[in-house]
Amino acid sequence: MRRMTHLRPLASIAAAALLAFPAGACRKEPERRVDPSAPRYTVRGEVVQVDDTASGRSLLVRHEAIPEFVDSSGARVGMQAMIMPFQVGRGVEGAEVKPGDRVRLKFAVDWKVHTMEVEEIERLPADTALVFEKKER
Repeated sequence: MRRMTHLRPLASIAAAALLAFPAGACRKEPERRVDPSAPRYTVRGEVVQVDDTASGRSLLVRHEAIPEFVDSSGARVGMQAMIMPFQVGRGVEGAEVKPGDRVRLKFAVDWKVHTMEVEEIERLPADTALVFEKKER
């Protein structure tokens, strides 16, 4: 029986190429959508709902007021306490929250691409007092 020694070098090259090629390289990872110069805000709130989809994790959060919030024109308009959806950025630690968890979120708003993205999540103690009422001036 004749050996197929002429195929061994080709098989070795193919195996080396597969090992050198990262496992996830066939999938294009989504690029970061938020500009580094976009404004950032920190707000406390309570997680109402968690959704995991093909595009990532999103949270519905009842959050406290954000008095320093700036709109798309650059005007400081503030934001009242409300329930609002937040898209969680890829690789954000602490994103394993569940409904009822009290959290502190740091998020970025990029008006150029109409994107809001959570960059940090910190779980707060369950007895953390949150203020959701509209403040009188």
